[in-house]
Amino acid sequence: MSPTRHEVAAQLEASLATLEERYAKLPPGEALRPVTTSALEGEAGWSARDHLSHLISIERAFLAIAERTLAGVADPVGLSRFKTREDAVAWVHRMNQTNLAETSQSGLEELFGELRRVRARTLAFIDSASDQQLTAEVANAPWGGGSVAGVLITNARHVAQHLDWLQEAIATER
Repeated sequence: MSPTRHEVAAQLEASLATLEERYAKLPPGEALRPVTTSALEGEAGWSARDHLSHLISIERAFLAIAERTLAGVADPVGLSRFKTREDAVAWVHRMNQTNLAETSQSGLEELFGELRRVRARTLAFIDSASDQQLTAEVANAPWGGGSVAGVLITNARHVAQHLDWLQEAIATER
C-alpha cells in the first residue's frame, strides 16, 4: 500500500529536522573527517559532509524519477539500460563519487541550504500531485513499494540509514 500524502510529507519534514539536529551536535571538524568506507574501491572514505552531499543528490534523483513517472516516461528510474544489477550498482557508485568530487568545496551550511531547497521542491511536488498520481506505479523502482509516494518517502528512510551508519562509525572509533 502506498503511503499517504500526509505520511510522506511528515516523514520528510521529520527526517530533515533530525538530520539538522544530529549534524548540529557534531564536534567542530568532525563533519569533514572520513568515517565510513566508500563503496567504490580505491576511493577515500566518506565524511559526514559527504553523506549530506549524497543525500541531496539522491533526493534530486528520486524527485526526477517521480516527475518522469508522471510525465509518462517508460523507464523513469533509468537503470534498465544496464545488462546486470552489478553494472547498475557500479554505475551508481561512480555517480556517487562524481557527486562528492563536485561538491567537495561546499560547506555544511551551503549543503543544508541546498537540501532545504530540494526538500521544498519535493514537498511542493507532493502537494501539487493528485492522490492518483502519488499512488502511480514507478516502473522498475525497487524502493518504497514502487509507487511515486513510496519512492519519495524513501528519502526519509535514506536519511535515517545514513545517520545510523555515521553514528555507528563514529562510536566505533571512540
